[in-house]
Amino acid sequence: MSDAPSIPAVDVSVIIVTWNTKHLALKCLDSLARSAPPATEVIVVDNNSSDGTADAIQESYPHFKVFRNCSNQGFAAAVNAGLRLAQGRVFFLLNPDTEIPSGMIEHLVAFFSHHPSAGIAGPPILNANGAYERSTRRFPSLSTEFFRILMLHRLVPGPERGWTMEGAPVMVDAITGAAMAIRRECVAQIGGMDPGFFLYYEDTDFCLRAKKAGWETWFVPAPTARHVKSAAAAQIRETTLVASHASLVYYFKKHGMKNKLPCLRLLTLVSCALRSLVCAACWLLGKNRADQAARLRAQRKIAAWAAFNRPLT
Repeated sequence: MSDAPSIPAVDVSVIIVTWNTKHLALKCLDSLARSAPPATEVIVVDNNSSDGTADAIQESYPHFKVFRNCSNQGFAAAVNAGLRLAQGRVFFLLNPDTEIPSGMIEHLVAFFSHHPSAGIAGPPILNANGAYERSTRRFPSLSTEFFRILMLHRLVPGPERGWTMEGAPVMVDAITGAAMAIRRECVAQIGGMDPGFFLYYEDTDFCLRAKKAGWETWFVPAPTARHVKSAAAAQIRETTLVASHASLVYYFKKHGMKNKLPCLRLLTLVSCALRSLVCAACWLLGKNRADQAARLRAQRKIAAWAAFNRPLT
């Protein structure tokens, strides 16, 4: 019998997609180094960052895997690259602007062990101000978009707000990809994320596909992650807002709601008018004028799609 020490099986594969978020990504990896259970591998997929993100990670954490894309391939395609490398029985998608506490990953893995029908699970998430942010959502429809467009959803707390790790898990439609645990068998059955979504809605689409295949998605009260929301997206506000709406349109077309697009266009025109008024008011008040100007340019492009069916680019 060989005296060589046995190599522990990988229990969890953490997959992080980065793009020009060097300092935040290093903080995220610091939290993983402190808090992740022993049988964990960390895979970073870098979407051709120009700020030295990949080099900094490789230098600080040489035992983590770093996969470098030669261009920005979007979130879904980058996640799929990480999934192809992952060896764990549970995959854990984590945003680079997120920090995790001790016990969170173990809690989600234990949940899978006791809920064989659960394919996807996510924890509570705190925003930069320490308040619970909405980490679950219903599958998009005209009614959900009506509430989102009129910004009424902000007035209704999500089910996770105020919950603690002592609360009961709840089955939901979808959870955010900012902190998403996925059972390996679920990915083996339905495949990875759809690269047709460049940014946003790929996580919701994945949850819907999992549901159609018989898997459940759960919100699991657990030690909370902290999330500096949209750190990469904020760098290119105009592009990401337009890409988000393009993903919503793709979602409608993909999931049998193409006949609802005329109504979505009408709702979108109302949305663009309301959001443009808000941005213009913020600009006049001197609140981050560069960001407000980018938002206004994005609303103009989205309105052009809604009114004249111009491409969302």
